[in-house]
Formats: sequence, structure tokens, C-alpha cells
Amino acid sequence: MKKNCLLCASIIVLTAGFAGADVVDDINDAIRNCSAEGYETRAQALQTITDIGKAATAQLLKTLDADTATVRTYVCKALGNIGDRNARPGLEKALKNDASPAVRAAAAEAMGAFKADALDALRLAAAEDDDEYVRLSATISIASVRTKPAIDLLIWLLKSPGGEVKQLAADCLRDITLQDFGTDYENWRKWWLDNRDTFQITMQTYPYHPVEDEE
Repeated sequence: MKKNCLLCASIIVLTAGFAGADVVDDINDAIRNCSAEGYETRAQALQTITDIGKAATAQLLKTLDADTATVRTYVCKALGNIGDRNARPGLEKALKNDASPAVRAAAAEAMGAFKADALDALRLAAAEDDDEYVRLSATISIASVRTKPAIDLLIWLLKSPGGEVKQLAADCLRDITLQDFGTDYENWRKWWLDNRDTFQITMQTYPYHPVEDEE
């Protein structure tokens, strides 16, 4: 009986090993296609990697140092789609240090997958990145977290000197809270101080995604 169990276990391990090699080949092929000229090819590559899931994380993290910004951008998108928490440090590094605004924006978008754990990195990007597109992407990801700390940050962003970020923060606040004080920081701040303790984020106020429980 024990011999049969050991034989079955060996077959499973060997089978997994062969499957693993095939998966690695699929990942590498898809990553190469992320730099293809045709958008449809790149989109299909992204979908292939996303479908593979967490098994792709390690190889994707290595590719965050690729020479081509387009590849790094799609790798960030894939890591966000997969949502493996092991990818967070690599995405934070890309968000902070990558020379390409497109890559940093993709990293900011991907960071939304990590919810509350991403807020500190997203706050810095939304407030300090020198590219407006990156700041806007970080603001959208903050709003996607849909917790009271995220609302705190959106109100804080109303003090941003950048008009686009300020307007986007106001729009997100309106969608989440069903209140509308435009971009007026003081009015938002006063309303939030009066209502923060009792405010409930519900599916009705933000119907597009499930609501994350408060910690």
C-alpha cells in the first residue's frame, strides 16, 4: 500500500514538473509578445499571462528590469490582474523608480489590487510624481480601495496644486459618498469630520466593485 502511495506521489511530482516547464515556456512566449507591434497580440499576451495566474509572478518580477518600456508596462498590468501579494514590493519599486511614465502609471494601476496595503505608495505617487498621468492613475487606484483611509487621502488630494488630480479626487469622492462639494477642500473636510465615524460605504454608493471590509 505504501509503495503504491509513493509511486502515485512520484508520478504527480513528475507530472507537475513537466507542466511547470510548459508553463514557463508559455510565460516567456507571452512576455516576448508584450513588445509586439500589434495591439491585439499584446492584449492576447496579457490575457495569457493573466490566465496562468500566480505561477507567472516570479518570472514577471524578473522582467520588470526588461530594456523595453512596453514590456515593463504590460508586465505591471499582468501583475495587477493576477493580484499576487508577492508582487507588491516589485511594483512599488517600479512605481517609484522606473524612468518611463507609462510603466509608473501601469504600476500605480496595478497597485490597486493590494487595497489598503498599497495606500502609502499610491499617496506618494499621487502627490509627488512629476508626470500627471501617473498622478491620475495613482488617484484612481486610491479611490478603488473604497475604505475610510482611502477617502481621507482623496480629501487630502484636494489640496493638490495639479488641477486634474484635484478634479479627479473630487469626482471619486462624489461617486463614493454621494456628496458633492466640488473641489472645495474645506467643505469636504468639514463634512467628513462630521460623518466619518458613522459613514458606511455600500454597494449602492459604489456599485462597480465589492466593498472591502474596514480593518
